[in-house]
Amino acid sequence: MRALKQFRDQHGDPEAWSADEFDEYLQIGDQQVLAAEAAHLLIGSTSSRLNGTAPAAVPEEGIR
Repeated sequence: MRALKQFRDQHGDPEAWSADEFDEYLQIGDQQVLAAEAAHLLIGSTSSRLNGTAPAAVPEEGIR
């Protein structure tokens, strides 16, 4: 989350931020979370193929 720290360092005290700065900060955080989730999924699918196992199916809501 280096980008978030860098943003805070560049923009100073969050109490003085504009609405646009808050939106930009949240967008950076969202992008980093999505990138981390994508990396996790990619690593998980790669390790599953290496192990010769398939990931377990996740049941949909309401199915029992």
